[in-house]
Amino acid sequence: MNRTIAAAVSVLRQASPLLNDDQKRRLMQLIEETGGYTTRGDLDEHPAPGTMVSLPASQGHEEILPTSTVNGENQDDYLKRKQDMMQNNPDLWGGGWDDSGTFYNDLSQNYDDPWEAAHAAIIGEQLGVYNTDMYDDAVSTQKFFNDQIAKGGRRNDR
Repeated sequence: MNRTIAAAVSVLRQASPLLNDDQKRRLMQLIEETGGYTTRGDLDEHPAPGTMVSLPASQGHEEILPTSTVNGENQDDYLKRKQDMMQNNPDLWGGGWDDSGTFYNDLSQNYDDPWEAAHAAIIGEQLGVYNTDMYDDAVSTQKFFNDQIAKGGRRNDR
């Protein structure tokens, strides 16, 4: 596909909603019940087992807003703006989470190797990671890194 067509497709995607009204309601329900969400646009699709690490905030993908202002429209808008990146990299996921009244939207990469995830989190100055295999919730980067050391470097062990 040439660049002109690709640019036109990108503009059309951003003009139309990624999530329909029912999906926006479900997304808001997820935020209320769990404090956040991770998606590529289909709320029934979930990341493969691994460790989710947000891209560095310095890359401009993080958006911070008061949790009281979060709604289906601004979440859909964020996901639409990141849709091309997610389509070009199947390991990237959009999402957001509440932290004591502050809501963070970002793109996270799914790593199947916990050592790569720990390295990316440290290099990206991330406060925490989410490992779908080891924890029920997000955990600090330092704890995750220390847990990898305690495992003796074995890949994908609990």
